Amino acid sequence: MKKIFALIIAIFASGAIAAEAVKPAKNAKAAQPEAKSEAAPLITLTTVEKAFARTLNNRDQLVRYIVAENQKLAKATDAEKKQITENVTKARASLNLIIRSMDIIFGIDANRVYEYNPTNGTIYLKVGTVNETFTRALQRRTILANRIVAIQNALKNEKDEAKKAALQRNLQANTQAFNQLVDALFVVYQIHPKRQYRVDASNGTIYLISTPEEVAKIQKQLEEIKKKSAEAPKK
Repeated sequence: MKKIFALIIAIFASGAIAAEAVKPAKNAKAAQPEAKSEAAPLITLTTVEKAFARTLNNRDQLVRYIVAENQKLAKATDAEKKQITENVTKARASLNLIIRSMDIIFGIDANRVYEYNPTNGTIYLKVGTVNETFTRALQRRTILANRIVAIQNALKNEKDEAKKAALQRNLQANTQAFNQLVDALFVVYQIHPKRQYRVDASNGTIYLISTPEEVAKIQKQLEEIKKKSAEAPKK
């Protein structure tokens, strides 16, 4: 129960953080590739394989939790029913966020690649590997960010009101798509739009480019762990 509530809170927090960090792009800048500075210290965040597995697990946990809570309603008191209903509502919102994020990240857009299994006669629509889907999502984020900047620049120079209105609608649609993608990247990979990352394409590892303060904090934590380990009685 505690684990599920922690999961729900974490998912709600992720959406709020990403939404707060990515406002409608009034002063958007062209998206840059993932940072590749050799001087910046790196912290291993996750791998695309682990992120995918964790997201699937979170989704399945929420589904099981919702089913289990709904089964309690038949024998629950009025007060218990109210609490159960509130819990299920929150869990459904978290589940919907995960499902929407997975659709955005692992969706196939306009690409259609089919594979056929002659053994059972089944045709499969190929989504791609977890590495490919992650790379595709990052590329789409860059495309959307650059498109937003281009539309903003066009708006500055456009005098015709009808064309300006069309550009505004286009800007709104692209900004919405960009924000949804950023939210999805945060839900699945914990990639925050205000932080920089490096991706090792050879093994799918995502590294957070850390700040000196974070490095100092980690070193302090390691020293404390080492000290406690040294002070612990040996068995």
